Amino acid sequence: MPADVVIDVGAQHHPPEESTETLIARYEPKLVLAFDAHHKFKDGIESREFCTIVRRHAAVWIHSKGVSFWEHGMDGGVRKDGRANNQVDSVNIISLVSALPPGEIILKLDCEGAEYVLLDALHRLSLDERLALCIVEWHPPITANGWYLSPEARPELRCPVIDWQNDFQLQ
Repeated sequence: MPADVVIDVGAQHHPPEESTETLIARYEPKLVLAFDAHHKFKDGIESREFCTIVRRHAAVWIHSKGVSFWEHGMDGGVRKDGRANNQVDSVNIISLVSALPPGEIILKLDCEGAEYVLLDALHRLSLDERLALCIVEWHPPITANGWYLSPEARPELRCPVIDWQNDFQLQ
C-alpha cells in the first residue's frame, strides 16, 4: 500500500531497529513526519529519491503547549502521574492530521501509552476516518505510563488497525 504521508510517532532509532526506515520500505511514502521526544532525537530534513523525511524533536500529544516528559533509558513518555525529568515541545495530533491534504495517511504509534490518549482524541473528532492505516504498539499497563486502556475500553477506530512489528534490521 503506497502512502502519501506517514506519521511516525516514536521514531527514535534504537539499534538494531529503525522505524522510519521500516515504514519507508513498506509503504513508499512521499513524506514522512517523524517525531520523538527522546533527547537524542534531532530535528532535520532529509531528501531521498522518492521521499522527504522531516524529523522533529517533540512529543505528539493532544495540545501544542509542551509536555512534561519522563525519559528512562530508551523508553520515555508523558506520565499520567505528572512525574517528569524533562520538558519538551509538543505537536497537537488533532491539528497535525487535520492540516494534511487529502490522501493516503498512515499513522504509526510507538509511544509508551500515549497511543491510548492520541487515538481517543482522533476518534472523538472522527479524524481516524482520514487514516488509511493505523499501526500501533499497544503498551501493557507496566509500560503505558498510567494511560493503559483494556481492549474493551479502547475506541473502535474507523480505519484499519494493525500491530506494530518492526522487523527491519540495520546492516
